[in-house]
Amino acid sequence: MKIANIAAAVLACGSFFGTGAVVASNDPAATGRLLTADGGVLIQRSAQTDIAIVGNILGVGDMIFTTDTGRTQWQMSDTSLFAIAPDSAFKINKYALPPKKGNGGVASYTLLKGSVHTVTGRIGKAVAANASRGVYTSSSTRFNPENLRKVAAAPSAPYTLKTSIAVITTQGADYLATQVDKVLKVLVKVGSVTVCTVGGCASPVAGEGVVVSCEGCKPAVVASANLDLDVLYTSLQFDLKNVAIVVDGDQVHDPRTEPVSPTQACRTVLSQLYDAVPCGGRGNSDPDDPVSPN
Repeated sequence: MKIANIAAAVLACGSFFGTGAVVASNDPAATGRLLTADGGVLIQRSAQTDIAIVGNILGVGDMIFTTDTGRTQWQMSDTSLFAIAPDSAFKINKYALPPKKGNGGVASYTLLKGSVHTVTGRIGKAVAANASRGVYTSSSTRFNPENLRKVAAAPSAPYTLKTSIAVITTQGADYLATQVDKVLKVLVKVGSVTVCTVGGCASPVAGEGVVVSCEGCKPAVVASANLDLDVLYTSLQFDLKNVAIVVDGDQVHDPRTEPVSPTQACRTVLSQLYDAVPCGGRGNSDPDDPVSPN
């Protein structure tokens, strides 16, 4: 069923789904929380699909859908940020925070369709990738070994973002990925990523990107100007007014409704992600009107 049809069914039958508020995931490791939900945004968990609202807690196995008018942003508990465009679908496959002191953790996601802008957080930061391994995807939302097919031989890493034709790994980046039909484009704004298919790998850095022009094709590095993705990237800027939301077990700490110290109020999402020194007595040292966290 198309996303638009799912949305229409949910919106028309709100009483069937209750209030439309998505409850916490049954998985004990709740992973993140929605910061924005505009237009048609849905969360599918097990056999239930609900209208998304700001504040919904996300967990492992959740799928987030947007209709052709929907947009949403969320933050994971390792401070990573995600924004998906209209007519997109995204799944949280695996998620585990790194130790309080140290790097690591596990974050595995799938861009089922559409476009995502993301800034990575603690998970995978500065952790070198290991030997290559096979990465597989399923042609069905239900797991069945017969539906699995190999999409890449990619370096084993704590952080992976899969699509139907490639897998992306990184040790820290601000990047955009968009897939239309069987063409994948990746734009890197900060840091670097590695994009792999069964045909090989490519590692663009800031100011570059990658095009995968067919299933099985080797990724090709191109200049960012050749991707024609600047307008899409700008449309998926993050709302820097939202400070970190931390999910600690079943307890959610939301600084937007809790007392915030002057130091916390002074730090933007970007400065938190890149370990910048908090601004001092002059107030926020970041630009008055930040246009993008890069």
